[in-house]
Amino acid sequence: MTDFLSRILGFIKRAPLSYSLSTLLVVTSIYFLPHDFLARTGLDEFISEYNSYLLMVLIFSTVLSGAEMIEYVNKYFKKKREENKQLKLLRLLNKQEKLIIKQYIVNGEATLYRAYSDGVIGGLCKKNILYRASDMEEPLMGFAFNIQPWVLNYYKEHPSFSKEL
Repeated sequence: MTDFLSRILGFIKRAPLSYSLSTLLVVTSIYFLPHDFLARTGLDEFISEYNSYLLMVLIFSTVLSGAEMIEYVNKYFKKKREENKQLKLLRLLNKQEKLIIKQYIVNGEATLYRAYSDGVIGGLCKKNILYRASDMEEPLMGFAFNIQPWVLNYYKEHPSFSKEL
């Protein structure tokens, strides 16, 4: 019995919003169709016989659809907050950090080699603007550090912002 319930709950958890919305739409439309149409199609007998089950499906699909919509809206606003936080970090970079980013943009390269002990590079990595691309150090060159794609895209989309560099 618990295996059966866990499978049902697993399906419900993975069921996309479209399933719950379509179920909600179908059951709701059955209840609000004109009575003469229901009588002609024989759905009135179906509704009277399975009314309690249809109500459970209606309630369940309403709750599931509402939860999915709340989760979708929450993810959207979380993503927007994260984007705003990242853009604020770009605006608050100091001169040394801007010079390093300028090297990526002006040279058109995705990778720069620097010493691992470089504090400015470490700060940019902590701010999620750069990341260490390899664990292996190139002799005499240092470690490979790449710029995050969202940073490059932002500077390409906003040329006025890249002039500040």
